[in-house]
Amino acid sequence: RQCRIPNEHCATAGQYALVGTYSFLGRLIRITLSLVVLLSELYHRLFYIVPLMVTPFTLKWVEDAFQNRETYRFTLKAGEAIPPNRLRENLH
Repeated sequence: RQCRIPNEHCATAGQYALVGTYSFLGRLIRITLSLVVLLSELYHRLFYIVPLMVTPFTLKWVEDAFQNRETYRFTLKAGEAIPPNRLRENLH
């Protein structure tokens, strides 16, 4: 689809879906740079490289900012508070 501006290319919904799906998949399996190369080769479009590189790293920064690392430590400490023998007694 062409833009109203001559000689310009508009972003379509499919392109937004590709970038969103890629960023989700890249964070899920944690191979962001390899996936950038794979998808840019798959679609043979160089203008996909910049959005494909920016979105997963932005997503990682947001994930690191909102991730609560103390919750995991608290869970471990709470699990250590009850001895394993008492846990078995409560299950029976």
